[in-house]
Amino acid sequence: MRIGFSGFLLFKELSSRLQKAGRPELSRLFNLMALDEARHAGFLNRALMAEGIEIDLPSLGTKRPITWFPLSWVLDSFCLTEYIGTWRSILIDRPLKAHPDHAFAPLFDCFEPW
Repeated sequence: MRIGFSGFLLFKELSSRLQKAGRPELSRLFNLMALDEARHAGFLNRALMAEGIEIDLPSLGTKRPITWFPLSWVLDSFCLTEYIGTWRSILIDRPLKAHPDHAFAPLFDCFEPW
């Protein structure tokens, strides 16, 4: 395991606990969020490894206790990062639309109308 995997583990654990608590709709939501975090983690891990940086997440967990934050903090921070990421994508897309010869994929076409 490497850095970035902690968000996946957090959401997977919340999904499991919500399933046990009889909240399958919220469990499914957190499971989907876990999949999204796993995708981010894979990207971060490849980027760090390309720079020769390797972080062992399991060993970090043994050095200090886990800090559990209130669920509202987790949800608020998750939504905020998604908003920031979306706007960053829009800001990348605008110069590409101004210079279509530099466009490499129609990835951002759905962002502007949204």
